[in-house]
Amino acid sequence: MAKKSPTEEGWLFARHLLSSSTGASIGESYVDEVNKAIEETVNSIVQTKSAQADPVLAGFVAEKWHAGTFNIRAVASGSTNVAIAGEAGTDTDLGRNNYASVDVRVQTKEGKVINDYSSKYMANAKESAKEQARPSKDGDGTKYHGQNRLVPSDQVEDVREIASRRASNENTPDNWKEGYQEVADNTTSTVSDGDIESKELSKANAEKIARELKNDEFDPDDYDLNAKEGIKADYIFKNAVQAGLSAAAISAIIKAAPEIYKAIDYLIKNHAIDYQSLKKIGGDAIKGSGEGFLRGFLACTIQILCDSGKLGPNFIGISPTFVGVFTAIAIQTIKYSINVSKGAMTIREMGSALIDGVMMSAACVIGFRIGGLIGASLGLAFPAIGFLLGSLVGSGLCVAYKLAKNKFISFCVDSGFTCFGLVEQDYQLPEEYLKSIGIDITPIERAEVDRNELSKTELEQNINRTEYETIEIKVLKRGLIGVNKVGYTF
Repeated sequence: MAKKSPTEEGWLFARHLLSSSTGASIGESYVDEVNKAIEETVNSIVQTKSAQADPVLAGFVAEKWHAGTFNIRAVASGSTNVAIAGEAGTDTDLGRNNYASVDVRVQTKEGKVINDYSSKYMANAKESAKEQARPSKDGDGTKYHGQNRLVPSDQVEDVREIASRRASNENTPDNWKEGYQEVADNTTSTVSDGDIESKELSKANAEKIARELKNDEFDPDDYDLNAKEGIKADYIFKNAVQAGLSAAAISAIIKAAPEIYKAIDYLIKNHAIDYQSLKKIGGDAIKGSGEGFLRGFLACTIQILCDSGKLGPNFIGISPTFVGVFTAIAIQTIKYSINVSKGAMTIREMGSALIDGVMMSAACVIGFRIGGLIGASLGLAFPAIGFLLGSLVGSGLCVAYKLAKNKFISFCVDSGFTCFGLVEQDYQLPEEYLKSIGIDITPIERAEVDRNELSKTELEQNINRTEYETIEIKVLKRGLIGVNKVGYTF
């Protein structure tokens, strides 16, 4: 494989780091959106605080709980549907004090109603079933006709059983039978859009939250109202795939950018399209997108696990730039390890490459920051332009690092400095030089391989030669004879 120039190495590291950092940033934004939904839910529950009796306040808490936990899960899953809890003092059918009002509504982002719920958190299942089955005050139909019946999770089965039994009881008045049948058919302990559903809440926990609110002791973590519990494994996978696709697109742009420049330059100079360049652009884009997807996918997954608290509280709020660098270097380390196991790379070469990777990644991070500032100052709407600028600046810094490293190695050659062991100084004379001055070298046994001799025609030609006695002088010098290894060379 041909050795890459400092500029090529810089561009390569920029592409690797940018794809992984993009994935990490997407993961960070995702967790931020979930945390925002959690914060809104907690605030809505806290705002129900009042001097009302615990059972009454618990009913209002339940409405906010179900609407809020549905919204948390909707955001976490990527759904745009929302749930809205009724409010007092409004004239709509979501007005809390209006007759037969809707307590919780699940609707689309545009406002199309999906499901309506009447919520009753009464003292026991018998009372909850009765309140949900009430006939209309007009005597025709039921009070909550067309609404699902929401009850505490520890009452739901009993409510259904009681409602079913009373609906079929001959002694139940006719205007109540219809209501009880609706309760038997439509009672639930969660609100749902058919896919996402709220978190269940028992009667006991609803009253417990009501008491804690009055005493300013409500802690959402006690009820798993946090990103750690709200973000499920399938949600992480879904967002990581989306992040991988975004990173793949950016990586493809960065990888193909040099060829795009060449194609544009060719078009300007020759007034024609170079189809071979276009073909190479397509090939580079495909290769770059595959690598970019993997880096973006892994970085996004790691970032979500950190920010959601699934890896412990110490990793919450970790910088996506750090995660991007870590992911890029980790993947590169795996590739180097495979090369070492195959014998294509030595341990010293791997160590040197990893040091280069860390330093060049740092240079690229600085470049991205500068590129982002330039893009923002110019008001560029297309983010890829900012990425290209950042990659170009990062590549330039990588070239500077490579030049500085070469100067440093030259200093080690001249001075014998080992930089605390990072540079190896070898003072053994080369084997070829030892042989040339008459020092015997112990030969290494070699296996002889049989060879076929070809017939040759010998041509005799006598040429008189005069041999002069001379002294051969060979001058040794210090130079780089391996990865970070200085020794004697001719």
